[in-house]
Amino acid sequence: VQESARMGPVALSTLPVTLNYFSATATQRSAVLRWQTASEANSLHFEIEYRTDQSDWSRIGIEDAAGTSDHTLQYSFTHKDPVAGRNHYRLKMVDVDGSYKMTDVKQVLISGSAIRLYPVPAIDRIVVETAASASQPVSYSILNQQGAVLKSGELRQSRQEINIRDFKSGYYFIRLQGADTQVLKFSKE
Repeated sequence: VQESARMGPVALSTLPVTLNYFSATATQRSAVLRWQTASEANSLHFEIEYRTDQSDWSRIGIEDAAGTSDHTLQYSFTHKDPVAGRNHYRLKMVDVDGSYKMTDVKQVLISGSAIRLYPVPAIDRIVVETAASASQPVSYSILNQQGAVLKSGELRQSRQEINIRDFKSGYYFIRLQGADTQVLKFSKE
């Protein structure tokens, strides 16, 4: 009898969040995530997780939860830097005791831009085609997977080559900053 009394609260514990829906919508240059809870019991926060077809899951944001609520609550999060192509999102709903539950994965398709990057995989150079001109250059930074900037400069032509001969084989990101910011992933053999 004492054992069942000890086990009772554990067996009867409720999930921290009752989720009505979770959605992801593409806008011009971002992804907007929205979710609604019907109730919350000892909820701590929501972790927004993201991945592309070429990357692993990573946390891109945290939204505080209400804690305890028995009425409908709305939440939203805007991811301002999704890549062109498929972007995947999920929520990690975390309770105050550290337990959590994951939502289903939602996918957003961000349309490609006027930027082309080739060849992929690259060997000793990459070619970037943009709407850049001498009067409105586009700044670029090439980063490794840890986020360290390995090379930077400006694109002043609509088609420009960038030497990457000294880079090791692997995956890299090129961040292009002009009127807006875009990040593209490429690989080097």
